[in-house]
Amino acid sequence: MYRGLKANGVPTELVIFPRSGHGPRELRHRLYRYNKEFQWLEKHIMGRDFEFEKPPAVDDKDDKDEPE
Repeated sequence: MYRGLKANGVPTELVIFPRSGHGPRELRHRLYRYNKEFQWLEKHIMGRDFEFEKPPAVDDKDDKDEPE
């Protein structure tokens, strides 16, 4: 898809995630991918800006409550 879009003059970007095969497995990589896809669609299909979704904050004390 990247090559087809690029060959037709469509603004596009190729993002390769470490430790991923055919798709991102890590949550932060998936979130980034979805944000980039939505950003592209909003800009080129809808003609408007898109604000990235941020991952939820991790509370360190939750980890401490787990039994050892």
